[in-house]
Formats: sequence, structure tokens, C-alpha cells
Amino acid sequence: MLYAAGEDFRLRGWSLRTAEPILAPTGMETTVEVDLGSSRQQDNGLANPFLAKFPRPLASLQVLEEPGEPGVCLWAGGEHLYQYHLGQRIPRAR
Repeated sequence: MLYAAGEDFRLRGWSLRTAEPILAPTGMETTVEVDLGSSRQQDNGLANPFLAKFPRPLASLQVLEEPGEPGVCLWAGGEHLYQYHLGQRIPRAR
């Protein structure tokens, strides 16, 4: 995967294998302004990095494999530091 931060305050990604862009799931095409005042990821625009519009340009991106949960993460830094969990997450049975 290749990730890039644009001057339009958006984050984009592409598959290096297929050259296809990584898109938000169908039905979720609406851009969400990042709201740092909300602690819930779904409410502050941070649940999906490809739907988020950040308040300022992002200065750096890094993909890391975190030990245990959550696994592989995309870290995006600018005025603030953002963490996105990458890959499909399957809910665990309780």
C-alpha cells in the first residue's frame, strides 16, 4: 500500500500490486471534518482515514505493526497525531 497526504487536508491510499485507489466502503462517500472535540472516533471523523478532512495538512505518515491488538496501524502526524487501524477487524464473540 502507498499512502499520501494532500494539500487539500485529505489522506489517500493505493495498492502497489494493482495500482487501484483505496476507497471508503460503498455508501460512505461523504467527507467528514475531523472534530478533535469529540472523544468518539465515529463522531470526530477519524473512523475512516479516507473520509476524513483534517483541520491542517498532514506532515508525516508511517505504517507500523503494533504488538497484539490492534495490529497494523497508520499513524498520521501534523498539528495532532492520528492513529488508524488498518485491515479488516472481525468482532470477537463474547
